[in-house]
Amino acid sequence: MRTRSRRWLIVIPIVLFAILAGGYVYMISSGSVNVQEASTLPVPEGDGEPPLYERPPSEERLMQDIHQMAHQKILAKQKWGALQITQNRIDEMHAQAVAGDYEHKDTYLGILEKWKAGDFSESVKAHNAVWKLQGGTIGKAKRLLTTEEELKYIRAEFGNKFADVYESVDKNPGG
Repeated sequence: MRTRSRRWLIVIPIVLFAILAGGYVYMISSGSVNVQEASTLPVPEGDGEPPLYERPPSEERLMQDIHQMAHQKILAKQKWGALQITQNRIDEMHAQAVAGDYEHKDTYLGILEKWKAGDFSESVKAHNAVWKLQGGTIGKAKRLLTTEEELKYIRAEFGNKFADVYESVDKNPGG
């Protein structure tokens, strides 16, 4: 009798999981669930912007700048601070991370090397890694923003002229 009840304790959760997973797959394939595509906005060069650092930044400053830059790419309930993503800023931050003696240097380089290559696909992971190093408790990243959400964020944080730069780069990828 005991063996039979234990068997049901194993079978019931497996069957429920299979039903739920099958239902989710069906909803995605039928279009009932809106699977959003991550933003593919290109990164502007940032010509004419002043350097971020006059001297090598402290670890806290570099960490804060990576964190605030990641906000442009991720969805979180709360975000504190914003730093616009440009190629010049990524290059400058990467050079500082390479030259600096930081406790979490490998984390920063892993993030910035992907960003230098134009790969923002792991920005949620990047944000949360730095957020955790900073002792974050509120504002964990949930997912990547869509292109429309990212443009809305850029407009809200940096103004229409910056959103227009992204849109013009997006429409003219060769220049």
